[in-house]
Amino acid sequence: MKRAINNAEDVWHKSSKALSRAEQQQAFLKAHSTIQPFWGEVEDISLVSAALLTFGISPPSLDEEFEARGEPVSTEELPDDFLPRIELLRSAVRAGSLTPTTKTSDKHGRLDASATRIRTADFIGWCDSKRLSHNIPNRQTTPANVTATSGQIVADTTLPQAMAATSPTPLQSPFDPLPLNGIAAMFPLAKNDTEETREIWKDFAHNAKKNGLVSARITTGKGKRQSSFDPSLVGDWLVKEGAMDRARVDRILSINLPPRSANLKELFAS
Repeated sequence: MKRAINNAEDVWHKSSKALSRAEQQQAFLKAHSTIQPFWGEVEDISLVSAALLTFGISPPSLDEEFEARGEPVSTEELPDDFLPRIELLRSAVRAGSLTPTTKTSDKHGRLDASATRIRTADFIGWCDSKRLSHNIPNRQTTPANVTATSGQIVADTTLPQAMAATSPTPLQSPFDPLPLNGIAAMFPLAKNDTEETREIWKDFAHNAKKNGLVSARITTGKGKRQSSFDPSLVGDWLVKEGAMDRARVDRILSINLPPRSANLKELFAS
């Protein structure tokens, strides 16, 4: 699973399939919506498994598809909030809301989502506190009819497992999306030269699909309207590309947390 999820986080490419993204997501959900009661019996699960469960997707799905295709699952097929959901789980571990049974860092200095594991009972309690559905058949306690967040797939009520009933808050990320100029101001890449920094970010955004920055893009700009990006995912991208170290990125994120997330400031402490 580790190889599959690491590839899924790093590969944000346009699908070659004729289906729209929503259709690809629905097809993937239908193929992997049966969650065995076994998952309610295991003592601990990985952050990846936990994230998949909140969307009503069977935890082995990424590995199964990787073995069948010989390539990782495109994020075009996964729920829009899949990677932010993993980051939400990482934040819960960092904050102590979820106590890990195993804690490992990946090559980017983040909690390794495949190797870091949490207690299943704690995960279920955390889901209830966040009004998320954990979708484990024999442990389901969360009310089913909770409004899905913008950008997520609405569950097909004919399926045996529903897509995640999610928090009513508009964003799962602790950060609000910023236009490209806002990202350039937050992450200056040219010392004491605002205009040069903006040009660097314009080039990054223009080649987002090639360089991987598309993983952090929330909306695509049209005309004079700039694309918007999630600052925390931009930070992960910068670390992955070696443009900034993790400590600097976390300091910047800590300073720029929006008021609604001020209580998470300690999560980004070095």
